[in-house]
Amino acid sequence: MKKTVLFIALLFSTLTFAQTASVNGSIVGKQLFRSINVSKLSPTGGMEFITTKTISPDGKFTMQLAVTTPDIYVLELTDGASLKRHQVLVVAPNEQLNLQFNSSYQNLQLLAATGSKEVEFMQKYQAFALQAEAQSKTFEQRYMAATTDADKKQVQVEFEQFYLQFQQNTQRLLSANATLLSAGFMAYSEFGNAFAANKDLFVLVGNGLKSKYAKHWLTQEIDIRLQQAVVVGSVAPEIELKGINGETIKLSDLKGKYVLIDFWASWCGPCRMESPTLVRAYNQYKDKNFAILSVSLDNNKDKWVAAIQADGLNWPWHGSSLMRWNCPVARRYAVSSIPYSLLVDPQGKVMAIGLRGEALLTKLAQVLGK
Repeated sequence: MKKTVLFIALLFSTLTFAQTASVNGSIVGKQLFRSINVSKLSPTGGMEFITTKTISPDGKFTMQLAVTTPDIYVLELTDGASLKRHQVLVVAPNEQLNLQFNSSYQNLQLLAATGSKEVEFMQKYQAFALQAEAQSKTFEQRYMAATTDADKKQVQVEFEQFYLQFQQNTQRLLSANATLLSAGFMAYSEFGNAFAANKDLFVLVGNGLKSKYAKHWLTQEIDIRLQQAVVVGSVAPEIELKGINGETIKLSDLKGKYVLIDFWASWCGPCRMESPTLVRAYNQYKDKNFAILSVSLDNNKDKWVAAIQADGLNWPWHGSSLMRWNCPVARRYAVSSIPYSLLVDPQGKVMAIGLRGEALLTKLAQVLGK
């Protein structure tokens, strides 16, 4: 009897853990890729490498993955050299997923996906995001081609309206799919940098994930962030960075002033489009106890300094670790996309998060007067 119980227990263990998921795919368009590196996203933000699969000359591939619980995987399609494109997928045990990509030198687009609600959502979301990205690039091109300040201002105003609408549409799409792990991941990727400003979204997403993925690290991470996020009313964490001349730039040295902490980079198009607003704000309020502390996510000092000069960012508080996204300050503030800003009062408490364009100028007028 004991042997029978043991056998059943072992059999159940095998059925529970030794499960596989099938991922089949095809690529139309340019046949640029030779193989796929498969990894699983880890709680630390890194990737745990699993295997490499070959892509046939006609663009087809297939793989069997040992999957014990639903999790977030990353497919890295590569030509074996410098070309790499990534696709995030949520894969669960026993699923049979079918993917179709369109490949070009510019990007890799997930055209169709079947086999689970998770991959179907990811395809829909990416199509939505690619359309918005194309529109955003059009605004950048118009801004760079504009020859007068009035024309640049007009493009900036239109872009701000477009960006606000895009964010609202994105949140509606994510909220409507809050029980999906893929929607939770995209919410964290898109709005995790402004977690406190989007607390309502994360409460909804967090509750949705708890209904199906209570033990997943992303669900737990969102729950922790909801409890510990830098929010309006909390004290802004200290910032200490090296300035452009090697001096130390510290947020605490500006205590007693209203401070806009601005995260940006020379390579960030939307950040550069925001520069005229920051210059206007500083020139208008610098004599009214207002300062801007710019935190650059550059990794090239020459390009960083050149952008400061080119955009006329003529305040003295510029700092950077020159570590791009590994900047410890950006990590402490949970910055995952830029531009991103926080307005801090003279006591060092956060007053507002994510102010841009006219919204920033309106807030400063309320606080400091016109």
